[in-house]
Amino acid sequence: MTEALLSPPLKIGDTIGVMSPSSYIEPEKLAAGVAVLEQAGFKVKIHPQTLARYNQSAGSSDQKVSAFHDLLKDKDVKAIIAAIGGNRSAQMLEKLDVGVLRENPKIIMGFSDATALQNGIYAKAGLTSIYGPTISKLPVISPASLQQCLRRLTSAHTLPFPTQNLQIVKNGSAKGVLIGGTLSVFCSLVGTPYLPDPQGKILFLEDLNEEMNRIDRMLWHLRTALPFERLAGLLFGQFTSCQDTGGRPFGFTLEDIIKEHSAGMTGPVAMNAAFGHGEDLFPISIGLCGEMTLKSGSDKDSHMNLLI
Repeated sequence: MTEALLSPPLKIGDTIGVMSPSSYIEPEKLAAGVAVLEQAGFKVKIHPQTLARYNQSAGSSDQKVSAFHDLLKDKDVKAIIAAIGGNRSAQMLEKLDVGVLRENPKIIMGFSDATALQNGIYAKAGLTSIYGPTISKLPVISPASLQQCLRRLTSAHTLPFPTQNLQIVKNGSAKGVLIGGTLSVFCSLVGTPYLPDPQGKILFLEDLNEEMNRIDRMLWHLRTALPFERLAGLLFGQFTSCQDTGGRPFGFTLEDIIKEHSAGMTGPVAMNAAFGHGEDLFPISIGLCGEMTLKSGSDKDSHMNLLI
């Protein structure tokens, strides 16, 4: 792991660049998301690649990498936000110029499929990023999530995270660099040079439209490959629209699965945090140091604090 490289925070009036590292975006979704940023006081520069189409992908991996490099090198652009999620951001990783990344540190924000790109960039270049809404997601997240996202873009630090619906799985306190994202995408980084070193990290995970048996299999994979015992803490977000629809019911709930696979953890574990593919998508700072403090008990003794 190279030394962490901080992304300078934005100022109102700065220019945000947009490109699509994953699937293509419809023009109306692009316009709606850009409007949110402009109403917040930012300028927006849309790279032509953003509207490219190559099957489901927003152009080829070469087009994506070229667009990403263009925005990194553009001195007027102070941050880059992914247009939309989908598939194939991982194919960019082998072609990225680490020197360009390290010479032009900027905020990179996205989530879902961008999990591969963001964690890979952190692993290879040390560049921090924000696991937060894509352009397409900005108009549809909760007002509180949007407010926190805009605040995070203009802050150099991690921020307090809402805990009102948090469910404690294991008590404890932890400090560690944050890594993670969408479970199915993060899992695909195992065995590649784009997986950040998990030692002492706080891992956060969420997912969408998955079967319970697949979540169980992926968590077993991560638990044994990392392994979880090397982590400082483990934070699960929203597993939106996940289901158990097999011909023979799997039977295990999400809580059952998380408790089983985190049983060997010495650090804190929590689930149902306010990030994922639903309305709540409070931003998380990949590559920055976060904190978890969890203590369950009576109402008077309980204490939960997240700084991520």
